Amino acid sequence: SQSDIEKNTKIPILGYIIKGRKGVDLITSKNAGTILPESFRSVRVNLEYQFKNTSPKIIGVTSSIQGEGKTFCATNFSIVVAQSGKKVLLVDVDLRRPKVAERFGLMNEIGLSSYLAGQNQLDELLQHTHVEGLHIIPSGPVNIIPLYVLGHGRMDQLIDHYRDLYDVIILDSPPIVLASDYMIIQKYTEYNLYVVRHKYTHVKSLGRINDLFNSGKMKNVGLVINDVLPEGGKGYGYGY
Repeated sequence: SQSDIEKNTKIPILGYIIKGRKGVDLITSKNAGTILPESFRSVRVNLEYQFKNTSPKIIGVTSSIQGEGKTFCATNFSIVVAQSGKKVLLVDVDLRRPKVAERFGLMNEIGLSSYLAGQNQLDELLQHTHVEGLHIIPSGPVNIIPLYVLGHGRMDQLIDHYRDLYDVIILDSPPIVLASDYMIIQKYTEYNLYVVRHKYTHVKSLGRINDLFNSGKMKNVGLVINDVLPEGGKGYGYGY
């Protein structure tokens, strides 16, 4: 709960994602008037307010463990940022359990992993989505060891190449407790969204992110509390 989080971490809460209709994974024109997109817009506005006139260019999204809604938050946050008029690139950096391409109904035969392995070039990676201004780079086939390739020069080249072509780059990254990949990935990020799921994430799971935050190894972190059931028990309408 919110009180549990406030008692167990000094990391600021950036926003709350209200529980939506069952089976709804992406913001579309059909659910644009529900509380789900409003929740993500609130996170976007809060982030912009924190940075005033210098919003972060590269944003990483991670969580403690699997099942907290990391990819759900990364994809929908990308959508609302693109809807605000920004040109957005969403990169699936979770090379262990990728889900971004599947969420958008796109192919995953070519992507980040095949590029990092030297099998494809940068101009072969981009895919368009149903959202104007939002492109993705899927993970590609799961056939490489992430720790061996994420910190190498080809990843540097990818970030440097697309940094100038997009307003915002969002990296959907592996859970921080289960893999060390994020410690490599965060060298590229200017801000980090840490997803915690209401009534799912164990308080002890905050230990890892607390250690990184308190030691200064991870800076510019904000918590996103996912799957919050609003007062009244209904998660798919406007309510206060």
